[in-house]
Amino acid sequence: MDEAERCTQVGFLEGGRLLANASPRDLKASFRAKLLEIDVDPVMPALVRLRSNPEILGVSLRSGALRIYAPDPEKLISNWRTNWPYQDLRLLGERWVEPDMEDVFTAYSQGYDAMLKKTT
Repeated sequence: MDEAERCTQVGFLEGGRLLANASPRDLKASFRAKLLEIDVDPVMPALVRLRSNPEILGVSLRSGALRIYAPDPEKLISNWRTNWPYQDLRLLGERWVEPDMEDVFTAYSQGYDAMLKKTT
């Protein structure tokens, strides 16, 4: 269990405005969409290219894989399986991952509202 999970309440503030206030468990459960993680080669050019995709809210590098923040990741990966749009990048694999507190912070601080249920 990490430090954030021992807390009973976690709040995110931005400019004096409360973005979220709940237990770490509830904040993690606030994701409406699954989190997609993909393995792509080469990874750094993929990170830059995927960030410019209009269907993607954001992308982060996690242990050599790319974590995709998207409102409809199931549709996104389904389309990619049939028509991978990046000919210079190789999609090596994908998996669904549970959000952690870093994902929660990223989603709330970046305003990825399309991925989140209201928890405040």
